[in-house]
Amino acid sequence: MLRQIAVSISLATLLVAIESARNCPIGSFSSPISETKCFNFTIPKANFFLASESCREVPNASLAVISNIFENAALRAYAMNYDDEPNVWIGLNDVAENGDWNWINGERTEFTKWAPGYPKSEPNALCVALNTKTGFWENKDCADRLPFFCSRDGLQTMDSYGLENHGHYTEPVKRSLLPLIGPA
Repeated sequence: MLRQIAVSISLATLLVAIESARNCPIGSFSSPISETKCFNFTIPKANFFLASESCREVPNASLAVISNIFENAALRAYAMNYDDEPNVWIGLNDVAENGDWNWINGERTEFTKWAPGYPKSEPNALCVALNTKTGFWENKDCADRLPFFCSRDGLQTMDSYGLENHGHYTEPVKRSLLPLIGPA
């Protein structure tokens, strides 16, 4: 069983790497389903709101919106390869209205992958993290500091936003975005 999981994760990682080379700028990887959607993984930890602000530094970007099981698996695989933290922020939250889970870009969620017993109704657990050990989503305190994923339109390039490529990460002002496919 563990071998099958390891093979599945390796295949997901390879699929994402192949897609990334064709469709997304350096520092991003494309959705396994949509050639126009790219994801960035950022290791420096931030609370949900600072993570969201960091993602918005790139036009048309937000904390990650996960549309299907394939994107969920791809994000899980990449996070597992780059960081030991078991939880990473995605853009789902119920900050506006408790119990009404929406993506940070305003979209209502159609796909969910809640862990058993989640979402919990704790008063501060308004923001959602992907648990990279299980692949399930858990609502957490928005003040928790976690690595995070951003998503954006893949047809634009990072260079057009004035971001500097430093070989192994991309750095806008006071932020670091780690590429998932290696140095430029």
